[in-house]
Amino acid sequence: MIISKIVYNRKFNLGNYETQDLTIEAQLNEKDNPLEVWTILADNTEMWHIDYMRKRNAESGGAAKSTPNVQSSPNQPPNSPPKASIDKIKQRFPSQYESELTFEQKGEYCIIKPKQFLGPIIFGDICGIIREIGGEYISAGKDSHSHWRVKA
Repeated sequence: MIISKIVYNRKFNLGNYETQDLTIEAQLNEKDNPLEVWTILADNTEMWHIDYMRKRNAESGGAAKSTPNVQSSPNQPPNSPPKASIDKIKQRFPSQYESELTFEQKGEYCIIKPKQFLGPIIFGDICGIIREIGGEYISAGKDSHSHWRVKA
């Protein structure tokens, strides 16, 4: 799958609410499963939204916890997710999350799974870190095998 276009519109309507529209166009390869691609895009959109709302609440003085200090690599060109080993990926997470997550190498990906229910604040923090290092959230729905994956 190659994401070819992303359009984001935010409208402030009369009253005290806003509307957000997100359009994503993706080109599928022959071996891509359209349903799986749809699920990945939907889950990642939700992950980005949770991270966006968490940051917005933190900036406006809301009760949301701010993202832990995550350092980016100065040698990595912008818009290029870093490739890293499991140890380097683990280092991106605050130490208090070590007991909440498992890290495993599967092929070219590092698979990160929660050990238990994380709650919205920790989930949002983890989603923000995953997004910064070029990863994505893979939902398994009610199957409870949801995880994040990062190219290692």
